Formats: sequence, structure tokens, C-alpha cells
Amino acid sequence: LVDINDLIAVEKKPTNPYDGQLWVDTSTDPATIWVFKNNRWTRVGTVNAIVKNLIRNSAFATFSSQYYDVVGSTVLSYTPTVFQHGSYNWLKLQSDIPIDAECGISYTVFDEDIKPNSEYSFQMLMFATSNTSDVDNRINIRICSVDKDDTEVVLYQNDNVNVSTDKCKFFTSFKTMYSTKTIKIYITGQNGSMYNFNISHLALYNTGN
Repeated sequence: LVDINDLIAVEKKPTNPYDGQLWVDTSTDPATIWVFKNNRWTRVGTVNAIVKNLIRNSAFATFSSQYYDVVGSTVLSYTPTVFQHGSYNWLKLQSDIPIDAECGISYTVFDEDIKPNSEYSFQMLMFATSNTSDVDNRINIRICSVDKDDTEVVLYQNDNVNVSTDKCKFFTSFKTMYSTKTIKIYITGQNGSMYNFNISHLALYNTGN
């Protein structure tokens, strides 16, 4: 197992898979990685390409500006905090007042060799603290290519990732550009809304060959 991303290494496909589950097919050489998405298994790479998670402190032992940046004002909105729930640490992203601005966190990959024009996957665990009518627990996820001049170009964006009070996993895949030097990931709440959700075990893998 690598992180909590459920890299199951067996010769046969796992039974009762969930959306975003990764499976290492050990019957091939090199071993092949598959992801279960949209009710089917799709090949995404080899084990040599995917074993390293490119996100540091992905399980939030603490919240540190050494790894993550706060997006928005901590005075007007919130300060991200780490707490334990079950066997995992979680980062709480909460805004008690509606602010018409992007608020959350971002992560920029550093000290890693990001490959241009290559396939990557991103996933994380998430759950909402409450589902009352006064909070909007749709998460915004934006993944950007950053070039040598620090210019950001959106590679993937989803402004309506629904999260419930049940723990669930988010998964997506994307491709870098020829000009990509690094990758930046934004995770924010809905503009103009109050929200209260939690994230953990972020993972970014190079799934290209």
C-alpha cells in the first residue's frame, strides 16, 4: 500500500471496486496500474511510473506554509486547521461568513521532476462536517500548469465537486503541457458561500510511461 490510495497489488481485478480505486496488476511485467472510473477499469501506466506521491505532507501531520499556501484572507474567512477523525488526520477548510472571493489552499509541486506533455492523476479523500442548508459543500478543484515565467494555465477545473458527510474519494487525470515546469493545485470553497469540509491524503502521480 502507498499512502491511503489503495494501491492493491494482485493478479486479479479487485471485487466491488469504488470510483477512483487503483489496482496494480502483478500478472504483467512491469506491473500495470489500472484505475476504476465510470464503472470500468482503465489502464493508466506502469508501477515504475506511479509509485511516488509528488505531494509532501499529503496526510496532514501538520498544516505548514512550507508545503501549502492559503488562498484568500485568513482574517476574513478562516485559518486551516488539522484534526484527527478516525485513523486519519484531516485539514478543515471552513468559512463562517460568505465571502465573494476564492478561499482555500493551494499546493505547488517542488523539488520534483515534472514531465512535460505527460499523464498525471490527482486524488484525495474528503467529507463535509455538516450538510445543513446554510453551508455549500461544493468544492472547487483547479489544477494548473506553471511555466518557467510562473504563468499559470488551467489543465483541469471542476467547480462543483459535491461532498457529503460520508467519507469519499475524488479522482481525476490530466496531461501536462510542453511548457510545464511544475504543477499547482487549488482546493477552495464556493465563492459567496459558507462552507465546512475536510480533506486528507492528497496524491499526485505521474501515470505516463
